[in-house]
Formats: sequence, C-alpha cells, structure tokens
Amino acid sequence: MLRRKDGTLFRRTERFLKEDSVYDKGNLLSVVQTILGKKERIMQLAMKHPTPFYVYDEAALDESVDRFTDAFRKEIPSFKAYYALKINHYFPIVKRVLKRGMGLDVGSVREIRIALKAGCEDIVYFSPGKTDDDITTTLEYADKIRIHIDSFNELGKLGAITNRQKRTIRAGVRIHVDFHNDWKKYGIQIMELAEKHIFFGFFPRWQFLLMQ
Repeated sequence: MLRRKDGTLFRRTERFLKEDSVYDKGNLLSVVQTILGKKERIMQLAMKHPTPFYVYDEAALDESVDRFTDAFRKEIPSFKAYYALKINHYFPIVKRVLKRGMGLDVGSVREIRIALKAGCEDIVYFSPGKTDDDITTTLEYADKIRIHIDSFNELGKLGAITNRQKRTIRAGVRIHVDFHNDWKKYGIQIMELAEKHIFFGFFPRWQFLLMQ
C-alpha cells in the first residue's frame, strides 16, 4: 500500500478526484515524428525481411518504462508499476519490462502461466468473475501472486477456499465511488464495503493489503 505519514498524498489525491477537470485531447505529432526519425532503419528491415512484420524498439521501450516509473517515484519513492499482459504478451517484451523492474498485471489463468514462465515474482491478478478453479490455481502460487477482489461474491469464494485448503494469500479489494460513472460496474461501492467490513473477519487466511 502506498502511504505517507503526513497524509499529504491522500489529501492531494482526494482534492484531485473532486475537481471537475477538462483535459485536452492527446497530440500524436510527437509519436509520428519519433517513428519518422526511424524511417531509414525500418526501411532497411523491410528490404531484408518479408513483410508485413512487427518491429519493437527495445531502447524506446526501456525509455518509456523508466520515464513512467521515475515520474511517480519522485512523489512516491515506494511506487512500483505493473505491466498489463493484456496489452501485449509477446514474450521478449514481457521479459524486458521485468528486467526494468516492473511487476505483471494478469487477468486470467493463462496470463498467470505466461507471467510465471517469464520468471515474474510479483504478480497482481485483476479479473471480475473469477471462478473457483481460477482462485484455486492462484493459491498454488500464493507466494508470487496478489489477488484483487471485485465483489462480495468473490470475497466469499476466496475466503471459503482459503479456509478449506488452509492456505494464506495476499489480497486487495477493488472499490468504486460515485464519481467513477460508467466504471462503477467494477469493484465494490466503498460505503458498502465500510458497512460490511465485519465480513472480512470470517476469512482469516487472506492478508488484506490495500484497496484499489
């Protein structure tokens, strides 16, 4: 969990979430210019290999990962970023982001297996509607996976399975609040969570770490 003793981070976050902000649309000109700057090398590859093909720029990937994580670590020294496998699970990319210090965000048992094959030791499992089999598989690798709960139904499943198997796992709860609008379909309403916090006491074998 990310925290500051003086509560500054939480106050700033709360203030930001309450603002009615209007954001400018993204400008892709810099992206296009960057790609055009690599035109000669891309054309050389096209002359050498059958097309179409994908080209991954390792140096650019490293720079993007470092710039992203460094921006947050200036404010939150303990910050750690997680790469979502759903974006692209091409194995060399997965291995590269791990080498840059990222963890992996997975959304299925298949992605869990990809993450484990890549040697990841820090995995977060986000997925609504997890089945009993999904949770059982996750428990097999509880030392490497933190599971995030999307509903009281899932919480009940996880609690029952961990109690039955006498296994402990690290867990978080995904929440939503009124200003999330359409995103309210994900997670547990924060006030409902507060009202039913006693529910957590029935499942001592999962370690509650954070809310997301």
